[in-house]
Amino acid sequence: MSLLVKAVLVALVTWLTFFDKYCTQFFTYRPIVIGPIIGLIMGDLKMGLMVGCTIELMFLGQVFVGTALPPEETFSTIIATAFACISGSTEVALATALPLAILGQMGMYFRNMVLCVWTQHRLEAAVERGSRTGITMNCLIPF
Repeated sequence: MSLLVKAVLVALVTWLTFFDKYCTQFFTYRPIVIGPIIGLIMGDLKMGLMVGCTIELMFLGQVFVGTALPPEETFSTIIATAFACISGSTEVALATALPLAILGQMGMYFRNMVLCVWTQHRLEAAVERGSRTGITMNCLIPF
């Protein structure tokens, strides 16, 4: 399987994983689950399992406190596992896991900031128009 096909499959699994994380909550987004899946796609299940277990242990005790977001373990696992499978070394995954998690955390902050401000402006406009549908849609579906 070519690297392009693997990248497309990893992108599709990433989308499904984040959909689960924010909508369905089947916990497929945990590193111990997603690591072997990415390893299987990349052609090295054993490497995916090793990386997924290691990153799961790294982020096992993280909790949300107030509105502070913890480092993004799902993004970190997906990219670090792919890097490890391409390079054939778990050291690459361990070296990149935390920086990738912090990069994912910054992306989540940016996403939340943009979506919340944009949705709030749309909600205020719907209130001024007196549109119940607009109010409902902007409160339930932030897009």
